[in-house]
Amino acid sequence: MEPSVRTRRFPAEQAVWLVIGIGLMRNRSIPEVFHSKGFKWQSAGRAVFL
Repeated sequence: MEPSVRTRRFPAEQAVWLVIGIGLMRNRSIPEVFHSKGFKWQSAGRAVFL
């Protein structure tokens, strides 16, 4: 059996940038940082903006 590649709803690379953004913009909430950087959740093969 061949191993499958798991696609994540929020890739690790975006998570790292979100943590960096939270550290740089400490006076903002996490959702504000998330939206200001244009991050997207992956859902059922399509990108979804939150």
